[in-house]
Amino acid sequence: MKKITRIALLEPSVASECVVTELRCQIRTGAPFIAGFLERKGYSARVFAEEIIEFTPQLLKEISENYDSVGISVALNTLIRGLQIAQILKRLKPDMPVSFGGASAAAFADKLLVSSDAVFAGRAEKSFPLWIDSLNGCYEGEIPGIIVKNAVGIFRSDLPSETDDGLTRYDLVDSIGPFSVRNGLFGGPKPAIYSLFASTGCIRKCRFCKSPRNYVKRNLDNVTTDLEMILKIHGNSSPVHVMLVDDCLFGDIEWTKELLRRIAHVSRNHSPRYSAQFHVQPTADNELMSLFRKAGFVSLAIGFESNFQKSLDGESKGTTISQNDYAIEQCRKYGIAPYGYFVAGFDTDTLESVSGIFDYIIDKKLIAQVLPVGIMNRDENGNSTEDAGRVLSDTSFGATVFVSHRPSLMKPSQLQAAINAGYHRIAALSRIPRMLTTYEKMFQFGFNRCFNTWRPNMEAHVEWLKSRSL
Repeated sequence: MKKITRIALLEPSVASECVVTELRCQIRTGAPFIAGFLERKGYSARVFAEEIIEFTPQLLKEISENYDSVGISVALNTLIRGLQIAQILKRLKPDMPVSFGGASAAAFADKLLVSSDAVFAGRAEKSFPLWIDSLNGCYEGEIPGIIVKNAVGIFRSDLPSETDDGLTRYDLVDSIGPFSVRNGLFGGPKPAIYSLFASTGCIRKCRFCKSPRNYVKRNLDNVTTDLEMILKIHGNSSPVHVMLVDDCLFGDIEWTKELLRRIAHVSRNHSPRYSAQFHVQPTADNELMSLFRKAGFVSLAIGFESNFQKSLDGESKGTTISQNDYAIEQCRKYGIAPYGYFVAGFDTDTLESVSGIFDYIIDKKLIAQVLPVGIMNRDENGNSTEDAGRVLSDTSFGATVFVSHRPSLMKPSQLQAAINAGYHRIAALSRIPRMLTTYEKMFQFGFNRCFNTWRPNMEAHVEWLKSRSL
């Protein structure tokens, strides 16, 4: 076998209804992060993201001709597209090693291995380069977190994947810059929103959430160097928009405060617009909120989840409605737009409580997303979960507006109809005059345009569920 020296890392495009990715070009950080580790070991790496460029037949042909191996980063909402890409590459070059990694890849290893040679569980910054070493004959040990086919079936390493830290090599992403090369929903290139991460995993144990529980913080020097690279790549022609994509930016508040101080310092000669995913409770810390503001944060996407206390308690959220209210007040106090994350269709939810979520969004003048509960029918080892029989789609937890499970207190079709009706209300252009900031007014306009595009499929999904007596 030819020695592997050049590796292409591919990220398929998102297949879900999300305002941010409809309006802006955003890629995940996993592939650029791993590219840095490959380069450190002497390999040549290049990242291709379908959100930025078209994965044309010609491009995939060129990748098969010019690279020795391909790694594909997938999430649930890109898994099907990832499989399609792997199949094309294997037809073009059957002997080329193709692998998969990313969130939930391990759960679907049986499907992915049909068109690939390896799947990686967990973070793969150490295990993926080791696999390349093994293919080149310079490593003979067991590779942590690897899943491969063998003579008797599927082999899953008992060794847990290991974490490391380094730089996220955004400079190795093909065509990265202020705008996508690929046209978006409205017919033109999309402005970039850059992903930055400072930690992975989460310290909390919310019942409905699928985030990894092992919380790992990065070296802040590396995070700030990553940010400096983003600012350099983007340039000064337009304000840069960066999203901190950590699941648990609140895992260590003092560490978060230091991160924000560093972000403020790095950004002092720029006009950045930052946003982040966050939790309700830490917003009560006035020093923290002040640092968010000084660092240039215009929005915090906060997991309110529900305004029905029974559902919050049932999902072990550990928050109250009054805390949700106060988090909104704190954001307003510090000039930060609160973006609401809500989930509908918990086993404690009723049609009235689902409708109440949309009432709350309107009453609090929020920009928001409301997604139906996503339930996995398999765990990270590919085994059936206790809720498997309630799942209508085995890739259900993919940030989609389509109901894909059987809730306890209503039919799936009823839940979908309630969500559709709620979206019609919260996406209305008539809400724009009541929005409190220019940022929110602009977002609301884009949200309305997006919903008008999604609505036919959302309405058709109600009929599809009814046709199956669901």
